[in-house]
Amino acid sequence: MSNKIKVIAIDMDGTLLRDDKSLSDVNVKAIEKAIMKGYRIVFCTGRPYAGVAPFLKYFRQTETEYLVIQNGGQIASINPDETIYHITMDKSETIHILDALLPLDSGLVLVNESGYFSVEQEPNRFMQMDADIVHEKISRLDISAITDETKTENVMIVNEPEIIDAASEKIPQEIIDHYHVVRSQPYLIEIQPKDVNKASGLRALADHLGIPIEEFAAIGDGLNDLEMIKEVGYGIAMANGNEVIRRESKWVTASNEENGVQKAIEHIFTI
Repeated sequence: MSNKIKVIAIDMDGTLLRDDKSLSDVNVKAIEKAIMKGYRIVFCTGRPYAGVAPFLKYFRQTETEYLVIQNGGQIASINPDETIYHITMDKSETIHILDALLPLDSGLVLVNESGYFSVEQEPNRFMQMDADIVHEKISRLDISAITDETKTENVMIVNEPEIIDAASEKIPQEIIDHYHVVRSQPYLIEIQPKDVNKASGLRALADHLGIPIEEFAAIGDGLNDLEMIKEVGYGIAMANGNEVIRRESKWVTASNEENGVQKAIEHIFTI
């Protein structure tokens, strides 16, 4: 095991998973090899727990393992199952965001522990597709149904990429200034609390584990991976990744269609 790296954080979509959202045996074996060598593996993803759970069966769980989900807004442990960190937005913050973004008429999704909710409209096909990808159900929600008990993890603008292109230019500056806004997929933009991102989630996990963030490596492809790629001791970008991610990383591996995670893990073994 490397003297420098003790934890490997791995993004899922566009990184660990192929474009068809499947997981290769090659990547599974590489992760198992890393675990056997003593590395801790952490999936660090924008997905909710429901979107990660179906993949856990592929991996042997030798000790308590952790998931950094909701783009760093939540840390969940498995074996035992529990939440150790969870950042949400209250009713006033949620309504502030929705009121500011509804005039864009681009399609809004509210995400909380109860699932996905299309705000003030029936789900469009991109909303349904994204919900299906992460194994969540989606239903309509009117703003009037939001209560003081509503704890929002994420608000997303979800629609065809051309509509998202236009929406990205019209997001009010007050939303950009007060929240973390990132286009994590061509068809969606995510809005979360200002200081919530994958790097903040990994810092919280590092504190929980008592392992310096400098002893983490991270592998990712999208703009929602940027903060963690820059924060950890060794950031690795996928060949299919955003140009900014590739530029900010210390090493570029193969694409998600070419078992880039396996190649990245083998590279980490040499550090």
